[in-house]
Formats: sequence, structure tokens, C-alpha cells
Amino acid sequence: MDKREILQALRPYTNCHRPTEKPNAFIFSMPRSGSTWLQELIWTQPGFKYCNEPLNLKGNFLQKRSAISGFEELYRPSSRDKVVDYLRLFCIGKHHFLDPSPLKKYYRPITNRIVFKIIHGGEIFINDIAEKCNGKVIFLIRHPIAVSLSRKVLPRLNVLCSAQILQQFSPSQQQLARKIQAEGTFLEKGVLSWCIQNQLALWQRNPDWLVITYEQLTVEPKPIIDALVEQLGLSHPERIWQQLNIPSAVTVQSEQKAVEMMAGEQQQRRLLIERWREKVLPEEASHLMQIVADFELDVYTDNNSYPEPSWLLS
Repeated sequence: MDKREILQALRPYTNCHRPTEKPNAFIFSMPRSGSTWLQELIWTQPGFKYCNEPLNLKGNFLQKRSAISGFEELYRPSSRDKVVDYLRLFCIGKHHFLDPSPLKKYYRPITNRIVFKIIHGGEIFINDIAEKCNGKVIFLIRHPIAVSLSRKVLPRLNVLCSAQILQQFSPSQQQLARKIQAEGTFLEKGVLSWCIQNQLALWQRNPDWLVITYEQLTVEPKPIIDALVEQLGLSHPERIWQQLNIPSAVTVQSEQKAVEMMAGEQQQRRLLIERWREKVLPEEASHLMQIVADFELDVYTDNNSYPEPSWLLS
């Protein structure tokens, strides 16, 4: 066994998970949307451990342990029970191979709740997962251009553009998706991936979801923290406030300037969510946002960096 395998073999012995009636938190989002940050905010709360990217099937590690062969299977209706049962085994303490390291700040040897970060599929099963896994859905969304500029690879684009998925969209949307898939720039493909993944998820939306935007969490976090406390029944919101300005575990991909801005006043935070504008020309931004409009997503419109008012919490 190599070092990683030895560490994984020891994971079940570093945590005892005893679920109660308190709900688990399921963060559904996309890569580079602030999901690690949000996961760490919720993880501050007593009783929680996290389960980081249980559906990231890019390699063999999770494919072997989940018995899910790849991303394609996450979008087949026939895979519903397999995906739900896989996640349910984490919830009842049978799976431990994604437990936090004992060296992490909020590691707890005994836990009763889990915050899941799911950014690689599962959109069509969101409500089934929440129902069968005693979960509350937290859907996190961030501006499509900011997300696409931050991504390095698009591992699920071909799956999202498959006939099985695109048949759910209008003929004109299907035609646009195939054109971008075949001829588009990486940035256009990133926005396309954003549109399809988020639309697939939002079609499943019900009143039990808490839908939040990265921009509001960054600039005016109080309404979101209040909503998280209510949605999940959190007992120590002051810990979230203490953690709020601490960079997430993925700041190796962040610039120091961004980290400093996050620790600043509201006006600096507003500048932070505008930084993507430095990397695209106005006409290119307009073109990319037209793709979003063509897919009938209205969270962000025109060249606005901030979400539309109807998507903000008050």
C-alpha cells in the first residue's frame, strides 16, 4: 500500500459518526464558485464534519468506492438509486474515505451532521438526495464569466452536451450548445457548461431550497448567514462571522490581492466581484452574457456583476 492508501485505511478509525434528526447540509454548486468557502463556514458549527466532492469522478479513486463508472452515469435517470444510496452511506457513518484529516482546525472525532460539497454532477437527483439523506439543499451560484475565467478544465462538457442532456433544451439552445462545443473558445465553453449545469439544477428547484449567490455572500453576508442559521438550525453563528474573512483551503489558486480585499470593507469586496472585468473586453462580456440569456437564465443579466434583485436575500 502507498502512503495515500494507508491514510485512507485509517480514516474510519479517526471518526465516529452518529447521525441524529438534525439535517445534513448539501451544497450544490460549480467549481470555482465559492463552495469550499461556504463549506468551511458551515463546518464551524458543532457536530459537523465535511464530505468534499463525493461525486468528483475524474479519477479511479471515487469510481471504485462509489461503483459509479463516470460522469455519464450521474446523468442517467436509471442511476438515481445508486447515487442516492452512495451518499446515504456517508450519512449513516458507513463511508469514511472523504472524512476531514485529524489535523484540520474543526476536526471532531465524534460527529452527527455532514456538510457535503457537490460540484461535479448530481443535478437531476438533488431533491431525491435531500429526501433520502435527511438533507437541506443550499444552492450556490456565481457569475458565469467569473467562474469560467477561473476554470482550467471542463471535464463534464461532453456529457453536458450529449444528446441525452440536450434533448431537455429547446432546438435553438441545442443548436447553440453544439456550435459552441465544436467551435467555441474555452471561455465560451465554460459559460456553456455553466448554463447547462445550473439550468439542470434550477429546474429541480423547490421552496425548500436555500439559493444564495457568491456575490451577496461576499458583499453583504448578513442576510445569507441569517438564512443559513434558520435553514440548518445552526447554534453558533458567531463562529461563521469569525471564519468569514479567512481564505478558503483553495487559496493556492487565488491571488494575494483578492485575499486582502476579502478582509477589507464592503467597498473593497464590491471591487473583488468586479475583478473579472479586467480580463475580458466589454464586447466579449456582452457576447458571453448573450449565451446566458439564450439559455433563459436571469440570475445575472447584461454586463452586471451583481445578481438581479429577485435573486438576493433580504
